Amino acid sequence: VQKIDPEVIPNCQHGVPAFVRTVLKEGPTKGKQYCVCGLSSEKCSFFQWVGAPNCEHELPCTRQVVKKEGKNQGRNFWCCNQIDKCKTFRWIKDGE
Repeated sequence: VQKIDPEVIPNCQHGVPAFVRTVLKEGPTKGKQYCVCGLSSEKCSFFQWVGAPNCEHELPCTRQVVKKEGKNQGRNFWCCNQIDKCKTFRWIKDGE
């Protein structure tokens, strides 16, 4: 498991450093690290993969999955959290 530089750990929506966790469940993301809400008593929806790329505004992107029926259904992609303000979009390569 990769050691994370404390200076690159993002703040959650409460403004406190997020907790870094590692996926333990068997599957394609096993061993990947992610960040969640930094308050153990108050959970929020904050989630970010460690190593996620930044959008054109230097904000961390989130990993999303295509839900719409069609040839790309189930495919993963990166996009900005502020999808109504930012047009950053990138398909995720296998193993990323």
